[in-house]
Order: sequence, then structure tokens, then C-alpha cells
Amino acid sequence: MDLSIPKYKPLNTNLLQNILGESIFKGGLVYREHLDSTNKYAKELCEKGAREGTIVVAEYQSAGKGRMRRKWLAKPRANLLFSVVLRPKDTVEALFLLNCAGSVALVKGLEQECKLEAGIKWPNDIYVGGRKLGGLLGEFSIRSGMLDYVVIGIGLNVNWAPERMGPGSERATSVWAETGKRICRTRLLGNILIHVQDCYHMLGSGNKDTLLQMYKHYSIILGRKVKIVDEDEIIHAKAIDIMQDGTLMVASDDGVCKYLKWGDVSLRL
Repeated sequence: MDLSIPKYKPLNTNLLQNILGESIFKGGLVYREHLDSTNKYAKELCEKGAREGTIVVAEYQSAGKGRMRRKWLAKPRANLLFSVVLRPKDTVEALFLLNCAGSVALVKGLEQECKLEAGIKWPNDIYVGGRKLGGLLGEFSIRSGMLDYVVIGIGLNVNWAPERMGPGSERATSVWAETGKRICRTRLLGNILIHVQDCYHMLGSGNKDTLLQMYKHYSIILGRKVKIVDEDEIIHAKAIDIMQDGTLMVASDDGVCKYLKWGDVSLRL
């Protein structure tokens, strides 16, 4: 497959606004050609009172990052780099389910817009055929014991992917590499955001278990052997279950179960 790409086109902001319609994101678009980090900028806006449904989109990030402080690389105008502002009336215990909402929205958006079957590698990476396609990074602020705001940053390889997402990581891929088709980034972004709203409303209406089951349905690790890197310890085990707080239950070959917190370990297929 010839993966040479002609000059990238910018996102069509008018089309995006039309797709978002009367959603919570209506009128909330902040579009920039270049930012150091969409998450950083979104958090700055939150501290100034940015409303729920604000979306920060950049065509290029000079200091984008993912989990475990890994850098997120992307050529200008090639991929999707954006952050969503939510202000849930909930405690910090809801953070993993908000992560689930973003992850499920990404998979469903790819399925609907690109006819691409992707899966979720716990806790928040998006994979296709053993190659990383995208990921999420959630950041938050607490006030009086409750979440003040949550910023969900998303990076998705659409028309370009680096050889690897970072030292020692699995190979990366892109939507174009997987489908052989040029996808309209604007329509894909709009589709993902509508699914973010749907999943977010699912949480707000008390359907937490339903969302978790959707997340587990798209999991690519449950029932499989995985390698877990926890500081200096390397664990080989079978992934058994995922709890509402994001805890991963794994079992070693001798049947001993271990419970892993979602923010503290690195997991490889």
C-alpha cells in the first residue's frame, strides 16, 4: 500500500459546528493551528471558567503527552488532537468511568465513520490488530471534595503514525494505514464527540454498569495473557476483570489473583 500523503487539509470548523448541532458542544469549539498541549490549554480555560462542552482542537502539538509522561507525536493537520471539558457533579471515584466514556466513544466513532473495528487496551489506549491507533489522557481538578472539571485529551492517528509511540512500546498505526482510505477528519471528530456526549449522558442518568459493560465488550485484554510492568516488577498473568474504579484483576498461572490500579502500571500485550 502506498502511504505517501499529499498536503494535509485543515479541519472544516463550519462543518464540525453543523455536525455538533444542539449537542453540549454547540458553540464550544476552540480551534488553534498550533498549541503546546490541548490539555494544558483546556485546563487554563477551565481555571477561567470555561463551560462544560468546551472543545480545544489543535492541528499540531509541540508538547503533547500521553500516560506515563510519554510524548504524543503527530505531523501538522494529519491526525486528531483535541481535549474535551466536562464538569460532572461527581466525586473522583467517577474518573475511570469518564475515561470509559471517552474510550468507548472513540471505538464507536471509528466503527461508524471508518468501518474500522478497534479495541481498548486497558486503561485508555485504542488498538487495531495489535498496533496502537490512539489514546486518552484525563486530567482533573477537585473543589470541596467534588470534581470541579475533567479534561479528557485525545490523540488519534488518522493519516499518519510514527514508527512507534515511544521507547519499548508496540508499533503504531493510522486509520489510513488500516483502511487504505482517506477519512474526513472533521466528520470523524464530530462523530466521536457525539458519542462522547451519549456516553457521558449515560453516566449522568445512572447507567454506570451499562457503560462499564460496553468498555469491557471492546477490551482486547480480558481473557488474554498480558505483561504488566509495575515499577521494577514484571508480572505475566491473565486479565480476568475490570472494576468500576478501573482496577484490573489478573491471575497468575498458579491461580493467585492480583489487583492493579489503572494509573500506576504499564501493560503490554
